[in-house]
Amino acid sequence: MKFLHKRWRHLLISLSLLTVVCVAGIVWWAGSEIASPPRRGLMDYHEEFLADAAARGVRIEKFTASDGTPCLVCTPLSDGTTGERGAKIRQQLTGRGINLPPAGTTSGTLVLLHGRKGRKEDYLPIAERLCASGFRCIIPDLPAHGEHPTGTVTYGVREAGIPAADMALPVHRAALAKIATRLVNEAEPYYTSANGGLHALPLRSAWAIATAHGVYRQIGIDVRAKGITAWDQRVSTSKATKLRLLAT
Repeated sequence: MKFLHKRWRHLLISLSLLTVVCVAGIVWWAGSEIASPPRRGLMDYHEEFLADAAARGVRIEKFTASDGTPCLVCTPLSDGTTGERGAKIRQQLTGRGINLPPAGTTSGTLVLLHGRKGRKEDYLPIAERLCASGFRCIIPDLPAHGEHPTGTVTYGVREAGIPAADMALPVHRAALAKIATRLVNEAEPYYTSANGGLHALPLRSAWAIATAHGVYRQIGIDVRAKGITAWDQRVSTSKATKLRLLAT
């Protein structure tokens, strides 16, 4: 019996250690994926566009911002030349009664921001359409993406002057709360727009996504409401709240 108890104890200890290692590994992987996602190289369609932008009615200039951010500036060709996408979008907009400036002129500037794991060249086809519609497009590589020299995404922490190694200290709570409030506020339009796509999903998928949408949105709202005290302990939703969100 003592031998069996000893074996079981060793097995439980081993399983506990394995669980700790697995959890730590998952946390490390998730943190790395969020803060420093794998960078994508140039795709074939990126290189084709860059090699002959004029055929698409676009002039591309590269420049580097003062903080090291690499950018592409796309402007319409002054002679009014447009590519296939540009000609089509002008036809569609004109057909809807929208008055466009003459092809080749610039009436405004737009900044296009890629998503996670993206890079600035992803937006070249969109820039082609916007340039044909009379806009100048500025497309940067965001931190930890594309050719940006920064290795990690800081979500406003670096810009707020908070040392990464010390951001959990109480002295930085007010600045962190300000960043969290801004991020939660900026997320609201995306939460709202996401509801429109739920109708195109199968019922079970739509239900699962809507529930996750509600839970994570509520966590953000609670973090915003708690202000500087949000970091005193982990913020989560109660079982009652989860059930309520499941039912709505």
